Amino acid sequence: MMGRVAVHDLVESFGASVTIADANVEAARELADSVGAGKVDVRPVDVSDASALDSALDGHDCALNAVNYYYNLAVMEGCLRKRVSYVDLGGLFHMTRRQLALDARFRDAGLTAVVGVGADPGITNIQAARAVRDLRTIRSIRIYDGILPPAGDAIVWGYSIATILDEVTMNPFAYRDGEFLELPPLAEPEAFLFAPPIGLRTVHHSLHSEVATMPLVYADKGIRDVSFKINDFGFTPEVLARLKVLSDLGFASTDPVKVRGADVVPRDALVAVLSARASEAGPAPLEGAEELVTVVDGADDGGPVTVILRTMNVTPRWGLDPGSVMTGVPPAIVAAWIANGDLRAPGVHAPESVVDPDPFFQALDHRNIGTRISVERGLKARSTT
Repeated sequence: MMGRVAVHDLVESFGASVTIADANVEAARELADSVGAGKVDVRPVDVSDASALDSALDGHDCALNAVNYYYNLAVMEGCLRKRVSYVDLGGLFHMTRRQLALDARFRDAGLTAVVGVGADPGITNIQAARAVRDLRTIRSIRIYDGILPPAGDAIVWGYSIATILDEVTMNPFAYRDGEFLELPPLAEPEAFLFAPPIGLRTVHHSLHSEVATMPLVYADKGIRDVSFKINDFGFTPEVLARLKVLSDLGFASTDPVKVRGADVVPRDALVAVLSARASEAGPAPLEGAEELVTVVDGADDGGPVTVILRTMNVTPRWGLDPGSVMTGVPPAIVAAWIANGDLRAPGVHAPESVVDPDPFFQALDHRNIGTRISVERGLKARSTT
């Protein structure tokens, strides 16, 4: 879904020459036809096939990787072989760390790679970059993702179900008191007030890439705490509870089990069943909303201050829901900037390191994805002497 958004935006907003490289050629051709005949090429490719990947990358300026994060390193290696710059949607903390280790190789090749440029990570990282711009020191960065869940009790997901299962089962990290802290899944729930129509939601920790990069990027400003929380991964609490039961029973496991003499991976079976049910239910609903909120506590020349950025989308486009649109547009913007030379930063970077916040948020605003900023500080007592 995010790749679909990116293709539409690259063509419509930038007039880019785009190749869809995908294992599902039929779906890719349908997308190319919906964008407009002659504007988009289609290449069949399985990214785990290095030869096919190299052939698809050849001659392009930037690869926008919208496959599951499991394959991020494989696509990056292909980019290094074919000297193509790179953008992706995120690496779920651990993969992001492995990707950052390729910095020297991309820098030596003169290639720009920006990892984690979706909604979150992505917009949230650039929110932080804007918030800290005038701060001398940073105490904490707290990130909240509020999603208005679809009505009903169906298990309908807004992004990769495999990634959601990872987030449900893998321990999240927070950066607390200057140290990385591992927590249990769905830890430390709290109530957070998002803008209407999302409203008050219970959010919890989730494994995310912002926590992997921001403590490193802002170390020189003395940062002590970074956290990321989301409300039930976009499900209703009741639907998440059902998914959690399946996970607790072992159906999200990637360890094979014997079934009638054959090795079966429980997660593969679960994803297949859920996907089949989702197909039977028809297209996902287009109504919805998502708000990303980044709260930065620090100090500027005037003393302690809290800077808050809120980015909201309630507008579906291209037959896709607002959350997908808000995730698929940012990598299109950054990939186009890299391809046309407006963003050149050899190496592997988090978005907060290299993406200029002001033109980025202006670009989002042109697509009806609005951002607000507020600055809060205490009133100083007036001296009586």
